[in-house]
Order: sequence, then structure tokens, then C-alpha cells
Amino acid sequence: MRNKIKDFLSPADRKLWTFTKRWVNTFFIFTIIWITWSFVLATIGRNVEYIVELSKTVAEIAIPVIVGYLGKSFFETFCEKNIEYKYKKLEKEKEVD
Repeated sequence: MRNKIKDFLSPADRKLWTFTKRWVNTFFIFTIIWITWSFVLATIGRNVEYIVELSKTVAEIAIPVIVGYLGKSFFETFCEKNIEYKYKKLEKEKEVD
């Protein structure tokens, strides 16, 4: 059975591989908390204009970062699975010969 590409990485490279995943997850969690609290404070009625503007700015920054990361992750996974598929297909062709 073919191992995943991540299995062939050194421990330092594997740590770097998950570094962006951890930071984007942390960024996403803090963004959700920030936007949620801004709406909670807006419902209470404290400086509504500033809070709404701040939450809008946070959302404008967070959405492209998260969408970009999701796109990068999709294409990495797609390419990895495509390579695994081609490898399995090549193995089946060798077995037939």
C-alpha cells in the first residue's frame, strides 16, 4: 500500500506542514469569538457604530485568509490523491503484464 506524501517527510518538515493549519485554525477561532462578542456588545448597546465597523473589518480580513487556505488545502489534497490514483493504476498495469 502506498503511503501518504506526509509519511515521507522528516519530523521538521512534518511540523512545518501542520504549522499553517494550526495558525489558520487559531485565526479562525479568534475571528469567530471576536465577531460574536462584537454582536453581543452591539446588542447591549455599547458604541454600536464602532463595534459594527470593527466586526466588518475583521470579517473582511478573515474571509479571504480562510478561503485562500481552504483553496490551498483542496489543491494539495487533490494533487496528493491524484498521484496515489496514478500510482495504483500503474501497479495494476504491472500486475497484468
